[in-house]
Amino acid sequence: MVPVIRQSIPLPQKMYQKARRTATVEDLEVMFPGMIALTNASEQPILQPKRSDMEKPHYSAKAKTHTVKVQYTTSFDGLIVHKTSHSPGRRHDYMVYKMKQPTFPGGLPYKNSGGVGRIARDHLRHHTDTAYIAMGNAVPGLDYVTPIRRRPGKDKTPAERAYNRAHSRVRIRVENATRRVKIFRIMKERYRNRLKKYDVINDIVCGLVNQAVLLKRDELL
Repeated sequence: MVPVIRQSIPLPQKMYQKARRTATVEDLEVMFPGMIALTNASEQPILQPKRSDMEKPHYSAKAKTHTVKVQYTTSFDGLIVHKTSHSPGRRHDYMVYKMKQPTFPGGLPYKNSGGVGRIARDHLRHHTDTAYIAMGNAVPGLDYVTPIRRRPGKDKTPAERAYNRAHSRVRIRVENATRRVKIFRIMKERYRNRLKKYDVINDIVCGLVNQAVLLKRDELL
């Protein structure tokens, strides 16, 4: 049934390829309303790996258990346009991005992009958390915004706190998208299947979430 299901739902890979083929700003804005892209990584607990060489890489100090990590890039209304294959939970969010970054028109440089190259790189703005504060080093010229960190020994100014609140109101949309993925228990509770099947299952769940988002878009038209 897996091949049939994958053909019938809007998987993130399909959305990603569609976004990459856009040749005008108007087409890109259909995929990313408001020209906003949101990126965030999410962890899920797994069983302790039986192989000793996999135990340490998958142990997340933050979660205090063995995990896998997936990075999601969504639109403002929660459409999952890109997701990475799973990474060991110990890997930092920024390293996941650096190794598996999406290449959207208007956000990242293209190679052999054809018509996509006509879209200005500063049209699509990426909103992330402080884990991605060095995104500009990975992709020079990338248009992105992150919250303002507190400086050592100094409190944030009222303007900085107001900026962070405004940023949080936008970035919460990607948190809501990952929450919808985790409504499915297989993506929320400790994953007990083989890791080689993880990405296929995650793809299908994300496709079901995308189906709901696209149906809602159609209702609003």
